[in-house]
Amino acid sequence: MRTLVRVTFRQHQFEIVALGTLLLIAVVGLIVIPVIWSMLPLAECTAAGSMAPEDVTAELMRKCTALFDTVYVLGGIGQAFVVAGVAGPAVAGVILGAGLVSKEIERGTAVMPWTMGRSRRRWLLERVLVIAALVGVVALALAALTDNLLFMFDQTPLDRSLFLYEARGWMVPARGMVGLAAGVLAGAITGRAVPALLVGALVASLSCLGVYSIGNELNQAQAIEFEGPGGLSISEILRDPTGAIVSYDEAYARISVEDDASWARFQAEFTSSSVGVPGSESRIVTGREVLMLVGLAFVMTAGAVVVVERRRPY
Repeated sequence: MRTLVRVTFRQHQFEIVALGTLLLIAVVGLIVIPVIWSMLPLAECTAAGSMAPEDVTAELMRKCTALFDTVYVLGGIGQAFVVAGVAGPAVAGVILGAGLVSKEIERGTAVMPWTMGRSRRRWLLERVLVIAALVGVVALALAALTDNLLFMFDQTPLDRSLFLYEARGWMVPARGMVGLAAGVLAGAITGRAVPALLVGALVASLSCLGVYSIGNELNQAQAIEFEGPGGLSISEILRDPTGAIVSYDEAYARISVEDDASWARFQAEFTSSSVGVPGSESRIVTGREVLMLVGLAFVMTAGAVVVVERRRPY
């Protein structure tokens, strides 16, 4: 196993160093961000929101201004990591997976292990498992860091929250496995690194988009009227004082919008409710999408095994 890990590192040195750097950033962030949160005057500034203006001291105003600036910066970093959590693991998986077989074929180093009587299936799966472990660890660290950064927007526990769930939890490593499997399959079929990278990226993108589309359809079919934090809001409905559902056009027709008090009358007469999937269904929503992604990764890996067992090593 040590020899396999050493050979794998040598073949993918640049990519693995890049992933290691990302892992280091995630680990440092996981340590530093809770410390930053503990130092911020959250309770004081929350209480200041209900105080009279004359009771807010200059010192408290300075603290709250610094708090808002810090939250703004952390929010920007959090948005960047949301993007990285959605696309990063899949991209890393494709890059590493595409060269796993194709580079061996291009360099001619696949001839000996494939023709010396050793199982090609074992040869491939051992390498896939090493890379999958690396991608999985980095993806989980990235997901944990993203969750910490998003804590300022939604403090609901992850197992009861669907807030940006695509970039959190097990969704992140699951997409990494899809990217890896797509890259390995493309590399096994094409036998060339650059075409494998392009084909793998296309297959991984279509796979992730397909799972997202199916998940979105299932979420819409599951949508109900709900209250409380952590839910996935798909639309809104308005109810009049009798409880009947009305459209916004009907509501505006009942309220004159010609004066400044129209919005107050609108709020007094109509109540809005979110329609979507409540946060209590988080495990079901994320679980089924993770299963679809992992299933696709398994199928593509099995396809790569079949191709490797049957193709020529050049």
